[in-house]
Amino acid sequence: MQTRYLQIKFANALTMKAYLTLGMSRTLIGETQSLEIPHFIGDLKYITTVKQVQEYFREKFPDEKNKIQPPPVLLEGAKQLAKLQKASNLMPDLLQEMKNDILSDQTRLVREFFVLPSEGASINGSRRRFVYFETQHDNLLNKIALLEEYGFVIDITPRNTPMYRMTDELIDLLISTTFAKTAYR
Repeated sequence: MQTRYLQIKFANALTMKAYLTLGMSRTLIGETQSLEIPHFIGDLKYITTVKQVQEYFREKFPDEKNKIQPPPVLLEGAKQLAKLQKASNLMPDLLQEMKNDILSDQTRLVREFFVLPSEGASINGSRRRFVYFETQHDNLLNKIALLEEYGFVIDITPRNTPMYRMTDELIDLLISTTFAKTAYR
């Protein structure tokens, strides 16, 4: 059996190896299949980077389905980050306070928060929750509504006092982001 070994080295230090069997048949899961070398393998012989591979396939196969697209997960993450950046322009102080609260919780398990009119108001409860006051943040309920619209918080108000839960995406983005000092008013 003759075997040809083709190795393409990528710039990111990963190596793609393809073993091609020439002129022989081989049995795969009970079937006899002949392995044929695609015509473009010879053209790829001297390619050494991912960029060169991408350029080659763009030139040889220019149709839409061969365009390289970022994975949907990356696109969604970029959209969430863009939303957080937009929100941070409108409410940097609130987002910074949320970030500080999250970082101060050593367990990193607290996700829920109340919105109260002033520091004089109090809440009783057995679970630990964060509290944000309308006297400390102008238009606080509107800001929370925007975060809810962006999918960063969920309204879980049980009775009369507004209560929300931060999503894991918001927590991750808050921890990894630095906010400006002033907001647009």
